[in-house]
Amino acid sequence: MSEKQGTLVSAGASSVFEGWIPGIGKGAMMGICAIYRVFLEEVMPAGADRWAKYLTRYYQPNEDFLANYAETWSGVGLEEIQRRFDEFYPAATMDQLEQNFPPEGGGALYQELWERCQEKLRVSEGPDVYFMVGVYTSNAFTTLIAGRPMIGICLEHFNPGPCAHPWGLNIDPEKLPIWFSHEFAHCAAVEKHSGSLIRGVLNKADWDWQLLDGRVPLREWLWLEGVAVAFSHYLTGAPLVDCLGFSEEQFVKCQASEDSLFKKFTQEMDFSDFARYERWFGGDVTKTDVLVRPGYYLGYRVVEETVGDFDSANWDELRRLSPSDVQAHLEEMAHFRFRSSRAK
Repeated sequence: MSEKQGTLVSAGASSVFEGWIPGIGKGAMMGICAIYRVFLEEVMPAGADRWAKYLTRYYQPNEDFLANYAETWSGVGLEEIQRRFDEFYPAATMDQLEQNFPPEGGGALYQELWERCQEKLRVSEGPDVYFMVGVYTSNAFTTLIAGRPMIGICLEHFNPGPCAHPWGLNIDPEKLPIWFSHEFAHCAAVEKHSGSLIRGVLNKADWDWQLLDGRVPLREWLWLEGVAVAFSHYLTGAPLVDCLGFSEEQFVKCQASEDSLFKKFTQEMDFSDFARYERWFGGDVTKTDVLVRPGYYLGYRVVEETVGDFDSANWDELRRLSPSDVQAHLEEMAHFRFRSSRAK
């Protein structure tokens, strides 16, 4: 790896990468699918043939993944993409994306990050990570296709600047490794050898929110998100507030409300409806008048209390915990207040 590309830093460091260029690059890399390069280099310049290029060069070669994305996450099909193409992919935004993620960027860093995640989590079928354009959903997501976990990272959300997408989250590109490792931990939690109830419900099928609704209690989602936040915090050394995706104000509110949040959660942790799921794990993180996604913070604290020292944690073992193990941890903690120490 060249000095210009930078190096991964250890846990506890002040920044995720030092001196790196965030572009993914063109070379073939294990687990890294930089399909956004096809979009920028072949689709956008095609003029009148743009839609044909979109179908033949971007969509069809990646149809299994992109069709799953449309059905499971975005809800936006091909007909709507064609009709609203300029709205979804403004030319100025795509030009800025090219600048923020150049082809000569630090692809080797992503490869190293993939390998470090895999070393710690030991996913039986190491997930493919798709760097894509798809701003009409979350910044990053994990899905299952025929039981195999895969990751999508929607780069327009990591594209701040004067031509940022109006729907984008404007996340600093240097924070992208946080969400890379976060989603990798999710893959480990739902792959075929995990002990999670989520995997038990979906088995070898595609990701299906309707199938999960009413079958997976909140405690499972709390552990899933808690492990992912803790793992990204450990692996990248980024500040916890960034690993949570919170503003400083949201973070302070969660800290101040920790005991009451835990008490309320333990009263609801056996419920499995998505209305409660959204209350604990959904919502717009840019809002400051209400607590948004407090389950992420609470999940981290539960994992922290359970594990203690992340440096000596067995991450492979953590993600294999069975539903009864997760329930036992939470029920034990429900009888005690958290220690007075707070996450730093």
